[in-house]
Amino acid sequence: MEDKFQGEFSAYILNMENIVSYIFDDSNDKDSDSEITELYVMDENTKNMTLSTKQMREIKSKEITTHQSIRYDMVKMLLDRLMDISDEELTLGETVVINTLLTEGLISEIKENDL
Repeated sequence: MEDKFQGEFSAYILNMENIVSYIFDDSNDKDSDSEITELYVMDENTKNMTLSTKQMREIKSKEITTHQSIRYDMVKMLLDRLMDISDEELTLGETVVINTLLTEGLISEIKENDL
């Protein structure tokens, strides 16, 4: 596996636009639930419970909020790990973190002449 982190000169930046876009991706923004409320009353003659009223309502919820929370936590975890990396040889986990962030465009490599 090629290590993209180590080399002659490597500098990396956080691509904030891509990070925000990755976390707040709202492509799965459709979700709703139905809630049914039933009220039963005691029939005095038969002593049985009978349905008095039934109310149904649709609750619009956004499953995307859960997805955003998960993505935020993952990015935070990866970036926290990234900030602890020293100049020593990288572990497999550190290499995976860097390559994942590079592949997803959350960090970008810049060359010496780009500085």
